[in-house]
Amino acid sequence: MANHVLMSDVAIKLPMRIIEGVRLQLSQIRYAMLLTGAGVLIGLVPVILLISLRHVEPELLTRDIFASTDSPIYTGFLSNLGLFVWSAAAAIWLLAALLLARVDLRHPLLPFAIGSGLFSTLMLFDDAFMFHELLLPDYLGIPEKAVMLAYILIAMSYVGLNIRHILRSPYILLGMAVGFLGLSMALDEFVRISELETLIEDSLKFAGIVFWCGYAATAAIQIVEGMIDKPDTPAGARANSD
Repeated sequence: MANHVLMSDVAIKLPMRIIEGVRLQLSQIRYAMLLTGAGVLIGLVPVILLISLRHVEPELLTRDIFASTDSPIYTGFLSNLGLFVWSAAAAIWLLAALLLARVDLRHPLLPFAIGSGLFSTLMLFDDAFMFHELLLPDYLGIPEKAVMLAYILIAMSYVGLNIRHILRSPYILLGMAVGFLGLSMALDEFVRISELETLIEDSLKFAGIVFWCGYAATAAIQIVEGMIDKPDTPAGARANSD
């Protein structure tokens, strides 16, 4: 009899607890739900527009590129890997920015983290959709050199606005990233393209992306730990202590 009463009590209270838990969780994740929904729309709306306005075949927009083009599975291996690394860097910076914002919306490092995340995202989209090579020159009539100049100015502005924070961060990693990416750009601009030059250029670019992601991870850890803004400790010593 006692067991029957206990089971009846659990059968009544358990659904109420689940409902209350769902209500509480929804109130806690409402902003995450909105952002996630926005992310779904950002992906689907262009697909729907291209299908309805440009009459693009749906499978070209939704299927895996290897299945659509019958390309070998290793096609664009290094390029795709670079996209993964750009994505990781963007996620690291933006997560650090979110954590800083939750602590203090006026935190001096918040613009640095947001700017780094947005720059990583811009480079990700440029690589993924060939902004400076194809999309902007061919579809919007903006010369490739003008786009590259704009990117250089954005990068210089990023460094100039954040130089104080950069000098307190593991800037050797940043310097390596800038060096490799710069060499890749110079090779692309001034050296006649052949298979060997393409391999070297893309390898340098990939190395730059990886070093940028390494810089993002190390700097983000320091930001979250509150270490990066301590002027009395040299960046190199902090990096070694990590």
